[in-house]
Amino acid sequence: MCIFEDLKRVCSQEVGHIFSAKDLENLTTKAEKLIRENSIRERLESQSFLVKSFFSPSPHTVKSMSNGKYSCDGTCLGFKTRKICGHVIAVSYKDNNNNNKPLFAFHIKLELTK
Repeated sequence: MCIFEDLKRVCSQEVGHIFSAKDLENLTTKAEKLIRENSIRERLESQSFLVKSFFSPSPHTVKSMSNGKYSCDGTCLGFKTRKICGHVIAVSYKDNNNNNKPLFAFHIKLELTK
């Protein structure tokens, strides 16, 4: 099984009950593209990453928080509206795999308002 099949499986398990199949496919496709194109750069600031934007010349900043959650900067409309985006999925997946954590340690943690 390739990493992108695992990425889709984990995303489906974690947020599949919240998003439509089409929205989930769009999120995972964007995350896959970011990983495949090596579009994630770790910043000098600990637990902070620069991630390519497909709609803006400026990259997004994704931060790994002490509580295990990830956040994207305020210019990311996807994160502003849904509290998750392709940037966060790509960074959290890559960050967990780079730290030699088992695949099941990858979790997308959301703070959705009801």
